[in-house]
Amino acid sequence: MRNLALLFLAGTLLLFSVMAGCGGGGSKNTTVPADSNSSNLTPVAHAGADQTVAVGATVGLDGSASSDGDNDPITYLWTMTSQPATSLAQLSDPTTANPSFTADQDGIYIIELIVNDGLFSSPADSITITAEISGGGTTATNIINVGPGQTHPDLSTIDWPNLQGGDEVRIHWRQEPYRSKIGLRSRGTATAPIFLTGVAGPNGERPIINGQNATTPAALNNFFDTGQWSTETIGVITIIRGPDDEWGYKPGYIEIRGLQISGGHPDYQFTAMDGTLQNYGQGAAAIHANVVEHLTVSDCEISDNANGFFVLSRGSEEYLSRDILFEHNYLHDNGVVGSDQEHSIYTQASGITFQYNQIDALRPGAGGIALKDRSADTVIRYNWIVSGARTIDLVEPEDSYQLMLNEPGFSDTWVYGNIIINEYATTHPYATNMIHYGGDMGETFNYRKGTLHFFHNTVYIKMNQTDEWNITLFDLSTNDESVELINNIFYREGDSLLYLARDAGSFTFMANNWISAGWENSSPDNEWHTFTGTVTQNVAPLEGTSPGLTNPAGHDFSVPATAIVHDQAAALPTAVNGHPIDRQYVLHSSGENRSIEGTALDLGAFEVGGGSADSGGDGNNNNQTTDADQDGYTIEQGDCNDDNADIFPTAQEICGDNIDQDCSGADTICSTPSGIGHITYSNDDRVYRIAATSGAGSEDISAKLDLITPSLVAETGDACLNLSPDGQWLALSAQRGNDDCNGWPCLTIADSNVSTVEVVTINGSVVHPEGCSIAINSGGDALIYMDSGEGGHVRDLWLTTRLTTGPWQAAIRLTAASPYSYYGRPAISADGNKVVFECGPESYDDHSICEVNTDGTGFRVALATNATFQSYRNPDYDPDGSIIFEGETPGEQIWKLAPGTTTPQLISSAYHNDNSPCVLPDGSIASLWLERPGSAGDHELKVMTADGTTYFMLIQGIDLPDIGLGCGL
Repeated sequence: MRNLALLFLAGTLLLFSVMAGCGGGGSKNTTVPADSNSSNLTPVAHAGADQTVAVGATVGLDGSASSDGDNDPITYLWTMTSQPATSLAQLSDPTTANPSFTADQDGIYIIELIVNDGLFSSPADSITITAEISGGGTTATNIINVGPGQTHPDLSTIDWPNLQGGDEVRIHWRQEPYRSKIGLRSRGTATAPIFLTGVAGPNGERPIINGQNATTPAALNNFFDTGQWSTETIGVITIIRGPDDEWGYKPGYIEIRGLQISGGHPDYQFTAMDGTLQNYGQGAAAIHANVVEHLTVSDCEISDNANGFFVLSRGSEEYLSRDILFEHNYLHDNGVVGSDQEHSIYTQASGITFQYNQIDALRPGAGGIALKDRSADTVIRYNWIVSGARTIDLVEPEDSYQLMLNEPGFSDTWVYGNIIINEYATTHPYATNMIHYGGDMGETFNYRKGTLHFFHNTVYIKMNQTDEWNITLFDLSTNDESVELINNIFYREGDSLLYLARDAGSFTFMANNWISAGWENSSPDNEWHTFTGTVTQNVAPLEGTSPGLTNPAGHDFSVPATAIVHDQAAALPTAVNGHPIDRQYVLHSSGENRSIEGTALDLGAFEVGGGSADSGGDGNNNNQTTDADQDGYTIEQGDCNDDNADIFPTAQEICGDNIDQDCSGADTICSTPSGIGHITYSNDDRVYRIAATSGAGSEDISAKLDLITPSLVAETGDACLNLSPDGQWLALSAQRGNDDCNGWPCLTIADSNVSTVEVVTINGSVVHPEGCSIAINSGGDALIYMDSGEGGHVRDLWLTTRLTTGPWQAAIRLTAASPYSYYGRPAISADGNKVVFECGPESYDDHSICEVNTDGTGFRVALATNATFQSYRNPDYDPDGSIIFEGETPGEQIWKLAPGTTTPQLISSAYHNDNSPCVLPDGSIASLWLERPGSAGDHELKVMTADGTTYFMLIQGIDLPDIGLGCGL
């Protein structure tokens, strides 16, 4: 497409054209409207004066002082660009002059305002809101106090198996440890979790739960399995399914915080259910989750165990652990002497995030790993990690690979913003091969075979050849694994040889990195091993003897303004948009906002002014945040689970799944607004339906289909979802329900409730539709789809019908009378008598709008391309019989062709790069708005009135594929 752009140079207005590819309905180039001119004045935003408020206050914003020099009407767009890490605050209505939000946490909130006069957007103006503490509280509804002077003097009288959502067991600090084992099996909810909370002592001391010489309390008699696979010996705090729980039940929505947990080690004994003394198992852990969903462990000290934190998954969905958040914890002196099988962290789950943790050395003589993970969708960010025999070990799932390989995020692992330390010591393990990615069990078909995204980490190695001859940074198992290196620091003090890679893998220096001079890709062939992988330097790393950090030997990795790594970071690629570098680690076990201090971000984990010395370099948790008001929470607690990346503010909210994806404070309830309707869309091989009302959350239709007929491919493989005008039927392209659909999607229909699903067959054969061109009528007995053409056509549109209970009939060719060769994006009228669609000589460009009756008669060209309109796209019927469509002039906007007319009318000039419209039953128009002012340049879902005068954003901050929307009741 050819876009016009304006450039002011030395006081002169220049008009020039820019060539830009137009795929998927819109390029990401802001298009100046055809009627724009040099006399228009840019509007000015005024966000108001800074404020200081109390935590919990409702903050009103006022942008009414914003102005436009031409007195053009202006629209508003507010964006909360920064807020406390634990805040869930959201603006009430960011497109009005006077939105509001609740300052739910103490700290700084920064909100930007941009206004638009219909042609130009203003520069952003910001306001800073400082919220100060004036009280505290808890989300629990039933407090169970344990400790000196409390209702329960000891843990032994708590009815552990029967805790309910909203229960909070508050364990108050006392001088002596609590020596009682804990077993959890209950399931809370997203809004009412089950809390196990430590209430700190007068100097911030955490209550101690010590498994050494502990007793299994009477409430847990007959709770654990015994014998060879005893679950009583596997943890101090153990999360398992109870003996009476039905198959498939999972404990969940559990939060453990503010405790010191130790003693889960095979050298230690406890008094078991039967009264005998038993030793803990070899792989015992401070916290052992046998199966769990939605588990948060925060602000805990975990030491003197075999495994510190352990999460297990097994070979079926009923035993697959999901959604784990491990943050603000301090781990040290775990592991078993002489063994390499027990680790500080050892996990296997779908969806796990580690952040703001201090992971210090294992116990002297132990051979384990600092962090070993077999999960899908793993995020390791903003941690302090001291190496074990390996620093980080990211390998294949052991017991659940059949499930885990199909989980979203399995092929992408995110490691960023970490301080990683590997030092030689005679009593602690150190790593010769630091970061392992791939697999370790020999069956290479289930190795990770994906990408390790490794960026903005500070890696410090202190090693001499007298200690260890060489150190290797990355050990990839096969050439199917790859690492992307962006904006890291790799600093070696000492003369040990430094190698990037070991045997295999693909390594790409994608942007600026700093690495100690003298490094090599790998050891010379035949010296230690043969490197068969590849190393690509898109940008050659900076090299030198020192990156200029403050005092690495004293564990102060902060960046002075004079350091060579200052201002050297490159912008992150779009592939990591869900993982911005907007935070940094704070010594210890905490975090803070990170913003550019200079012209660009600094390389590594810290920005100038961030980071501090570890007092004496002893690794002690001297700066651990404490619970000052003793209400059971620290300042850093209460984080929403967003990892992910896939749970964070502004994330796509899925209604009715008991997960608060967008951190609004609760899962959104699926609703059907009267008279407005629903919209369907596709994203990441899944399909969704969302009610067309502000604040609604999306229904994951793919998840509902999985309950009836599982997907046949690694990804869900669903796309092109459309719905009938009456909203009672869904049609899509899916790889499920029939072996012939594996790898070649089939035309599939389901009822509105997704209680039945059917693969369409005609004369005994499945239908494989081409592209996202599917429509279904009200009643669900007529389907339109695109397939191979006849009579000189490359593609044609076909219609198949059936009686209510009969088979699908042989399809009729709707486009037989057309002179064009390609067709797509059909929409069927509410009465089921007409079909409107794209038609053209090529597969994408130069598309007109055609119409035909559903019996194949009455073909006509409703709108042909001309000098004004380069192409028309995504036509749909308005309730009054008009055709609504996206017109390229060359910028994409939404137009209307009234019945009986030949000249289209622009609905509104306020929206540019507006794509893929569909019309709701009340005449409102849904579309994908590309590069909305103030957005990150995504296709975002917008709903506007029929005349375009008002609108609301339904999905923001997510780039939805521009392959068509569906609208219906």
